[in-house]
Amino acid sequence: MTAVAAARLSYADYLQLEAESGGKHEFWSGEVWAMGGGSLDHALIATAAAALLRAAIGPRTCRVLNSDWKLWLAAADMAVYPDLSVICGPVERPPHDPHAATNPRLVVEVLSPSTRAFDLSAKRLAYQRVDGLAHILFVESERVGVELWTRAEGRAWRVQAFGAGERVALQGLGAEGIELEVDALYLGTELLEGQGAGS
Repeated sequence: MTAVAAARLSYADYLQLEAESGGKHEFWSGEVWAMGGGSLDHALIATAAAALLRAAIGPRTCRVLNSDWKLWLAAADMAVYPDLSVICGPVERPPHDPHAATNPRLVVEVLSPSTRAFDLSAKRLAYQRVDGLAHILFVESERVGVELWTRAEGRAWRVQAFGAGERVALQGLGAEGIELEVDALYLGTELLEGQGAGS
């Protein structure tokens, strides 16, 4: 990601920049950052995660949204484009941005080398301040590995790590919750042992 302006921008100026540029930018308390493209494996993993989530959720009241949809994190004064978000029920939008939502139940970030540290620290903390968010799923893009943060009692969160051959349980998405196979997130990449190029 690359900083767009030396000076801090208002949210209105940020929205104008997005409209004029046609690109995606994240807003961090007045700092605006242009989003760059990811690696092939990053794209494959994000696409697999979207397909798996949509298939697992099925025709319920939850919807899977890709990185074209923005989230407004009011408590952190941030607007971000996660790789995926899941919203259950009607989309709630902030009054100042009709192209953003405020009520995700799940966010998924596929980690890139350039943004990994920020995603796991400041961005995670911002997500954790979103009321109603049940899960944050971080998926590695250079090795097989998943880190799941789940809201516990009050403001507490618990973290679990998963590797090849394991399944990730996501409660609160629909009536019964769902499970994702870690290996299925990496199909088509060369990160799983035995996966050849072009498979």
